[in-house]
Amino acid sequence: MDETQRALYEQLRVRLGSSEAACLVLGVAHKYGECTDDRDARKVAAQMQVPVTGTLGLLVRLVEQGNLAEPEADVWLGRMIAAGYRAPVTNFGELR
Repeated sequence: MDETQRALYEQLRVRLGSSEAACLVLGVAHKYGECTDDRDARKVAAQMQVPVTGTLGLLVRLVEQGNLAEPEADVWLGRMIAAGYRAPVTNFGELR
């Protein structure tokens, strides 16, 4: 990180964890999007005009791009929920 990026990182660390802060700095510097389910990181990213998606958005994209079949996505979503992921839906079909 250059000095400007480091200063932004330190500002973001007041509100976010180190990983979220670093990813947002990279997002701003290189015009990358952010992938996070962290509510605070999503809010800050929106304020900084960094595009954001979350876990479910990635799952949808995998299906849309043909890298994962819908039944497989449903299985993965079930596994994530069983492991403690808090999803707003219980099956993949609700996302479509």
